Amino acid sequence: MARPLIPLLIALMTGISCGTFFDFPDGYVQFCLSIAVVLALFTVKGKWRRFFYPPLLISFFLLGILEMNLCLQRHPGKDHIRHFIGEEKSIVEGMICDNPQVSPDKTELIACASRIVLADRYQPVSGRVLLNVRPPYPYRYGDVVRFKARIRAPRNFHNPGAFDYETHLRFRGILVRGSISDPTGIIVLRRDRGNFVRSHLERFRDRIRDKILEKAPGTDGLIIQAMVLGDQKEIPKDVMEKFNRTGTTHLIAISGFNVGIVIAFSMFLIHFLLKSSEYLLLKLDARRVATFFSIITVVLYTFIAGMGVSVVRASIMGVLFMLTIIFNRARDLYNTLAFSAFIILVVAPYSLFDISFQLSFAAVAALIFLTPRMAALLPALEPPTPQAGKREQFVHFTQKAGRGVLVFFFVSLSATLGTLPLILHYFNRLSLVTLLANLIVVPILGVIATPVFLLLILTIPLSDFLTDGVMAVSSFLVRVSLDLVDKLASLSWSSIYVSTPNVIEIGAFYLLLISAGFCLDRCGPSVETSPTKTPCGPSAENAPAKTPRRLWIATTGLMVLFFVLDAAYLHLRNAGDGKMTLTAVDVGQGNAALMLFA
Repeated sequence: MARPLIPLLIALMTGISCGTFFDFPDGYVQFCLSIAVVLALFTVKGKWRRFFYPPLLISFFLLGILEMNLCLQRHPGKDHIRHFIGEEKSIVEGMICDNPQVSPDKTELIACASRIVLADRYQPVSGRVLLNVRPPYPYRYGDVVRFKARIRAPRNFHNPGAFDYETHLRFRGILVRGSISDPTGIIVLRRDRGNFVRSHLERFRDRIRDKILEKAPGTDGLIIQAMVLGDQKEIPKDVMEKFNRTGTTHLIAISGFNVGIVIAFSMFLIHFLLKSSEYLLLKLDARRVATFFSIITVVLYTFIAGMGVSVVRASIMGVLFMLTIIFNRARDLYNTLAFSAFIILVVAPYSLFDISFQLSFAAVAALIFLTPRMAALLPALEPPTPQAGKREQFVHFTQKAGRGVLVFFFVSLSATLGTLPLILHYFNRLSLVTLLANLIVVPILGVIATPVFLLLILTIPLSDFLTDGVMAVSSFLVRVSLDLVDKLASLSWSSIYVSTPNVIEIGAFYLLLISAGFCLDRCGPSVETSPTKTPCGPSAENAPAKTPRRLWIATTGLMVLFFVLDAAYLHLRNAGDGKMTLTAVDVGQGNAALMLFA
């Protein structure tokens, strides 16, 4: 089998999905998993080898169910703080065990509870508590705090399509939460009680944060801080709304794009340094050495960026791709992408339902599938001859630059198409300027600014003079980008709200994308044709290729027809029947009603 990991990944994802939506007893799942593993081991060699793959697929399917049972059906121990939920406020002690999430109106803390005060004695407890703290205070990882709050279970709003807050917290191991609005409700007892290495790392992050906000105290500094440290919750809501309207939010949220820029910049810099020494080029494999040190750079960047879920996930993807280069396995990017998703889902199966996970892999898969096919449509460039004059060399340079711009456009288009149905499903917003915004802003705030921001990590510990220079350049790039984003977002038609696509519509869109991509294979200049026939015409195909091409063309036509009929149905359904609809909305405390006039 050319790509054995893809079916295994599908089996694991199917098991995770079934384990999420259905309740399977652990005992039965473990028993069936044991049988499937034994069958797989029994058929791994000998005459039964051709039957090896089915029990292996069943094993990973059952493994996905079992992993989700561990995430969703975990039962708290007798000493868990969940048993102390009540209407009265409790006094609890614990250590801040994760990076505080600071936003303009509150600070989110995750405290690992150690003991609770009951009457005149201390009762040992365990469990993670999510605290919403109103008073602005510089809490840090490793602080031992005592707080007084009412311990409550997380609660969902029971509205159609509402965010599943309870499951989201359960995935993070959080079963209780509390809120503190009075500054006297929480005090710091001791500091630096966490992991030694992480405590020093957090102090270094605080030093970077303080220096950035000292040199750029406004919105510029907050955006630089978000792209270096991963703290984007402090960015004003109106600024975030402009990035959302233009479809450029991925630039300020550390994700696969940022990690990709880090990899490209570090590989270029290390390769450039190696090329300066002829001895090193003769003794070492420059590509492998540059890749190895790029892996170290990405790992360090992940720690400095706060080791958030999206950062760690993007770093795992990047490191696995670079390992394929080191071990000469970078031949099939689909297998590498599947292996990355496989590792992430085995370690953290709930990532399958994380928006950033879905968007990241959809974008990368679309880049791998569509971009080479689109680029193949461009005519090949002939290199200038040695006798070419300056005019011919300038023409060649212009054509090469234009080709680069078109390829960059294809990259943006591929990523946009790959993530479009997911963005519409989760956010109900379609940005009409996203391609233009990415073509303009990505080179400035992504390709140029990200390496400059990374220099801050090196200059802040070394020299204030160098830091001032880097901060001046960084602030200038951010201001230019903000001006461009502001102008594009101010257009009245920059984004529109759309209805939520269902699973069938999302599947149909991806089937249309895949069929259109395979149709492009037959329209590129690489297809051999006779001098009198066009490369895209039916006569350009030989007999064996006619059936697949006709199949993909028919599929593309059917999907287009499906969306035309679907749009007509939605229009007729929303035309209204002259009746007003009244819906009771769950808003927690209080009552609310939504009136929809026909």
